[in-house]
Amino acid sequence: MTAPPAALALVLHAHLPWVRHDDHDALEERWLFEAITECYLPLLAVCDGLARDGVPGSLALSLSPTLLAMLRDAALRARFEKHFVKLTATLTAAKRRLDARFHPALDHHARRLDAAWAMWTHVDGDLPAAFDAHRRAGRLSLWTSAAPHPLLPLWADRRWFLDLALDRAIALHRNVFGDDPGGVWLPECGVAPGVLVASILMAGLAGAALTLVLVPVAALAPIAGVVAAAVPVLVLRARAAARRRALSQAKVQLGQSMRFVGQQCTQMHGGIGVTDEYAGSHYFKRLTVMEMQWGDTLHHLGETSARMQDTAGVFA
Repeated sequence: MTAPPAALALVLHAHLPWVRHDDHDALEERWLFEAITECYLPLLAVCDGLARDGVPGSLALSLSPTLLAMLRDAALRARFEKHFVKLTATLTAAKRRLDARFHPALDHHARRLDAAWAMWTHVDGDLPAAFDAHRRAGRLSLWTSAAPHPLLPLWADRRWFLDLALDRAIALHRNVFGDDPGGVWLPECGVAPGVLVASILMAGLAGAALTLVLVPVAALAPIAGVVAAAVPVLVLRARAAARRRALSQAKVQLGQSMRFVGQQCTQMHGGIGVTDEYAGSHYFKRLTVMEMQWGDTLHHLGETSARMQDTAGVFA
């Protein structure tokens, strides 16, 4: 029997919760600054490289309303620049203090920081405008997500909230980019039949793409008529057994890796590694929650082991 064809859509999703504080040295704001340095600026560099090399094609990027608002915030931009100065000063001090055998690694990070700062100054700190330039050139499709990134199935019986969540997101997107979003990312990939579809139609986004990630095609049956008429839906079409097996395998590896990284970080730093004043403890908490989410490692290890009997342990 021939396996059904597969259809896979890769969409980049960028989101951070609202972390702006009155305190100018808030720990949570470093989360945003790290994302700008290590993710958004390098992504712009990749887009610039594709344009420079004449590589055809485009990327889809969703920017959540909270993240988009923070990237436009003048105070946060100024604080990012102060953070960056401290970061480079710390790197310079480390090179003076540490043994020469560590210098190649430090030089590597210095080059990464130099590239990030060069991109920041090139776009004058205005990342949304830089992303919009690539959108206008056809290299980037900019999407939005419901504000403030709630798990939508929990609000399925509150239509007023779904309408408001999408309305605020679209209004901000139109205000910043002067156009409708190219698609709508479902926060946390939370899916329930019909959730947000009617709201999208009411908002006048009949041409927008609605991402449904790893959803069985049968789950769309209750809304198939509405979706087929107005909203193109991107789904991963694969047999249910194959999806479950692949997801369990990935979750086992991710769970083991996240636990190892978190435990080693705490072990390395001792007691301070579990205090709220140290960033490592916050990362450990995040990794722990992610490891438990959607079934913990032991659950998915059991799922993987059970399916090894069906394939004699061969997953190729």
